[in-house]
Amino acid sequence: MRPFLCPWYWVVAFCWFSPWAHAEGPPTAQQAVRAIGIDDGAESPATWKLDITDRRTSRLTTGFQGATGLLHTSSADLGRSGMLRFSATGEYLHATDFPVRTAVDTRSAATFAASWVPIRFIEIYAAYNASSNANSNSTPVRIQSIGDGDAGLKLATSLAPGLYTGIEGRAIFFAKSGGEAARTSGWGLSPRLLLTYDAREQNPQVPFRFHLNLGFLWDTTRALQPTRSLGAAEQFALNANNFNRLWGSAGIEIPLPVLIPFGEYGVTCPLISGQPLTDPAGNPVPLLAAMPQIATIGLKVTAIEDLTLIAAIDLRVRSTVAIGIPTPAPYDFFFGASLNVDPFRAHTEIVPIVKEVAVRPPNSPPVTGQIAGTVTDSATHAPIPGALISFGPADLPPVASASGSGKFLSYELAPGVVLVKVMKPGYEALEQQVEIQQGRTLEIPLELKLAIKPTRLRVSVTSANRGLAGAVSIRGPMEREITTVDAAKEPVEVEVKPGAYVVNVSSSGYLAQTRTIEVDEGSEISLSFDLVPEPRDRLVSIKDKKIETLQRIHFTPTKATLLPDSYSLLNQVVDLIVKSDIKRIRVVGHTDSSGNKRKNFSLSLARAASVANFLEKSGIDKNRIETAGYGDSRPVVPNVTARNREINRRVEILILD
Repeated sequence: MRPFLCPWYWVVAFCWFSPWAHAEGPPTAQQAVRAIGIDDGAESPATWKLDITDRRTSRLTTGFQGATGLLHTSSADLGRSGMLRFSATGEYLHATDFPVRTAVDTRSAATFAASWVPIRFIEIYAAYNASSNANSNSTPVRIQSIGDGDAGLKLATSLAPGLYTGIEGRAIFFAKSGGEAARTSGWGLSPRLLLTYDAREQNPQVPFRFHLNLGFLWDTTRALQPTRSLGAAEQFALNANNFNRLWGSAGIEIPLPVLIPFGEYGVTCPLISGQPLTDPAGNPVPLLAAMPQIATIGLKVTAIEDLTLIAAIDLRVRSTVAIGIPTPAPYDFFFGASLNVDPFRAHTEIVPIVKEVAVRPPNSPPVTGQIAGTVTDSATHAPIPGALISFGPADLPPVASASGSGKFLSYELAPGVVLVKVMKPGYEALEQQVEIQQGRTLEIPLELKLAIKPTRLRVSVTSANRGLAGAVSIRGPMEREITTVDAAKEPVEVEVKPGAYVVNVSSSGYLAQTRTIEVDEGSEISLSFDLVPEPRDRLVSIKDKKIETLQRIHFTPTKATLLPDSYSLLNQVVDLIVKSDIKRIRVVGHTDSSGNKRKNFSLSLARAASVANFLEKSGIDKNRIETAGYGDSRPVVPNVTARNREINRRVEILILD
């Protein structure tokens, strides 16, 4: 059913858009509101006070199997980090002539679920289920399962305003049945791709959210009855499948204040691998006719803070009974509640203070004026609750913008120019001069810009865990030169622009080091360089556009694994690249003529790659390094003696720029 055809949608929409729904009376002359703290918006407020453009109307709740989303469809929008969500869902159906004629089926079940979002893009969840199914055509008549469960991990991110995507991995556990129909337990796995689109992040006036899931289901429920095949009634009671499945689900929801109508559609495609399907009488059944298809119509009630009540019904779209595939019931009722809590977040509040002020005589003209308006986000135009608005130079406490609407009303102010200041954590402070006119209430809009955090690098240079004096060169979108001091206990902080940087560090008597980093806007990156003293004998030098090494780079015989005795030599190579400001190099591998030519070529290329990998891990940008292998095609001396062959087995480092 389309949500806008539901009569409840029009009732709620009419009540919300009605001009009486937002009527606000001015404060009395005997009251003033003082902001003692800041309420920056709870994750699950009482939504009946919110405007339709407020994103908090779409309260995020756990679904039937534990993951955040609708009843069956997962959401790629995980909400704010730190949230704990709990839900309890009941299920009931009573159907006649199901799954075969003359059979009567009655099912009741309860599911308890919890999810946690430790950081913004990760969700961990689990669910526990107990069910009882009675069918006059099953053996035994009543089949009970206590302990079925789900556990999963979800990773999600935002691709663009309003567009979220993610992946989900779910493990499914089937407990032993309490009846005689099953004696062993089963389990399964279900990887999924998730997509969520919230239209309000691009247009706050469009309350619409769309979810799409695609996945694969693999389980071992086909082995729940090792002694005989399950009938249609038993396979429905145990949700036992003989085949792995592809699964897809789509859902929409309309986040209105107080009510959230939602709908879902899911289809399961068994992977039968050419095996014919039959109904309980042995007649063939086409695959398309046997594919389980379910439409869900539901409603969330979110009027109470932190608590959401859920009611929904599953309706079978089209599914012919086939052995090996549980057929959905004609209808299935769900009812439950979800609780959202954030135990790690401290809340403050806005406390009203009653203040006596003088009351002007009746019928006398007003001698003061007021300021009213709305505080909004300059980018999204969404209202901002809990912003503090002060009016100078009057010595009055600030007022706070209202929760949900972002509206405010000042005290009665004397005529003249007033400096209006607006403050909200996470936003830039705003100042605006306004002229108060006698007997008038001036309406002004106040738009706040998100505060951009500075981008910082925190650099520390040490040797043997002791602060070291060194020169740090930072090159990228902007260039900075900083120094560190001996025995320094704190890193040196420097502000930079976002982008890619190369950071070089050198100190007298020590080998230089380098690092390539990508700095995001508003981030803070700590860089630690632990320098190694220069060796007494220098083993590397530059000669004829080539880095010459007095010591060979050693590998495991016939392999490309670097031996540890070459690490100090390659550290000197890194030092030379940094101090000589070499931009690009090519690492070339060579072998002697022993063995197969094709294997020699592969070995020479692999050894060059091993040296390049060491240099990359030491901080040299991989885009500055090329690799090549020539096998035994370019000997330095003829391959006629063991000594000559040893000379020809080499790795050269050429300077390109």
